[in-house]
Amino acid sequence: MNTNNNSGMAILFLVALLLAWPTFGISILLWLGLVFVQTKPKIEKIDRAKEVASVIHPLFTGRHADFYRALDVPLVFQPRDQQRDAVQAGQHIVNYLAYNPEEAAIFMQGLAKWKDKGSAGLCHPVAAAEFERDFEAKREIHLTSYRAIQALMANNPSLHCFRNVDFSKLSTEIAAIEFKISSGQLPTANALPSRSNATSKEAQNERGFFAAFDDQRQAVNGMPLAEQRRFHEEMGLGFSLAWKGAGVLSDIAKIADRHFSKDKSELIDFAIQHLGSEGGGIPTAYSEFSYDDIVAYIHLNRCAITTSIENPINGWMQFQHELGGRCYEVTLGRAFDGIGAVLQSRAIS
Repeated sequence: MNTNNNSGMAILFLVALLLAWPTFGISILLWLGLVFVQTKPKIEKIDRAKEVASVIHPLFTGRHADFYRALDVPLVFQPRDQQRDAVQAGQHIVNYLAYNPEEAAIFMQGLAKWKDKGSAGLCHPVAAAEFERDFEAKREIHLTSYRAIQALMANNPSLHCFRNVDFSKLSTEIAAIEFKISSGQLPTANALPSRSNATSKEAQNERGFFAAFDDQRQAVNGMPLAEQRRFHEEMGLGFSLAWKGAGVLSDIAKIADRHFSKDKSELIDFAIQHLGSEGGGIPTAYSEFSYDDIVAYIHLNRCAITTSIENPINGWMQFQHELGGRCYEVTLGRAFDGIGAVLQSRAIS
């Protein structure tokens, strides 16, 4: 796991998104709280995107062209070299998702929605796109893919693989899909929760995520060994490693239930220590305290702030604090709605 830490984190990020979606909340694990911060150097964002792409691409099992053709993209004309253009178009869509985790979250919900009942795996992207198209139920898969094409065409007019796309009709399709889901059944990338809420709605879904994650993990572990092997062979080594990491998340939830109290300082102490003891690889959001609660905690305990970017929407800071004889380096970010707190902690001494 140590030799594949970056890839493992990316996989765990996507698995977390998938399993948080039944609550119709945007996942709050791993990069989501930090991606929106955008205060890190650009190269770090590129590296993160490459890691996410390395996880998303294998889901397509090399069928990027089939996926693109299944999307029923409105075309002005049929290209002469359809296969090459379709392969490139499909790959561009996946890369776009990698650079836009909020869109990747919606895409993963679509894969989960169309999976076989009782299956622990995801629906193949090609099949999910075909289901949405054939059942006239264009939702998550088409929405995110169409928005990817729209953005790519707008920002890169010279992309040869999209030269035959009818941009006007594509935009109309996007508007139609967004109108159908405007009832709130599917959160869009630009739909921020109301700031009048006292706590982060996304953070409140985390406990539901833990329960769903643990249920899914136990379902697979309860299969006959031969079926478990087939499942992990199909999903790949990286997914298997992330699946094992689910136990860490489940343990955090179970321990937290026993230790959480109304004392926010005690709760924050626990969160910093427990996340730090697990190696700091799981940025986690909490509804029990907000970003401002932790800022107050920092000042109360006179923690050493090493980096601070103040912003009402995506503030971000790093600080150090000694607890139980150990020093922890903590990264604090805001949840997607700007209210909840996302923590990442690691013991440095």
